[in-house]
Amino acid sequence: MISIIKLSNGETLIANITYKDDTKLTVSEPLKLDFIQHFGGPAMITTFWVPFEKDKISVDISMHHVIMSNEVPKETKEFYYKSLTNVRGEMEPETEKTMKERVKQAMKNIYNSNTFPHTVH
Repeated sequence: MISIIKLSNGETLIANITYKDDTKLTVSEPLKLDFIQHFGGPAMITTFWVPFEKDKISVDISMHHVIMSNEVPKETKEFYYKSLTNVRGEMEPETEKTMKERVKQAMKNIYNSNTFPHTVH
């Protein structure tokens, strides 16, 4: 269950809660969530909370440090998954395909234009 977790030290996390009882909360792939002003309005950004490689990690958090946790709506889940992709430096398959097509088109435009720089000897 993808959830927002507010900790007693003031940090806000977004993570997949895999286990919860009265003593601990276990989360996988936690990201730190910050709220900023962007173009005059609020925006959310994510960064690593615990640096991790491409492997999934799980972290146990004592319930003494958890102020609240709440499941997020569908749009926030999508934001979380995109954020994971971004912090890992991965590219979504459709984005990669689109990017390759845009590069191919740009290269065609450069080669077919009459402003293409030529080396003069």
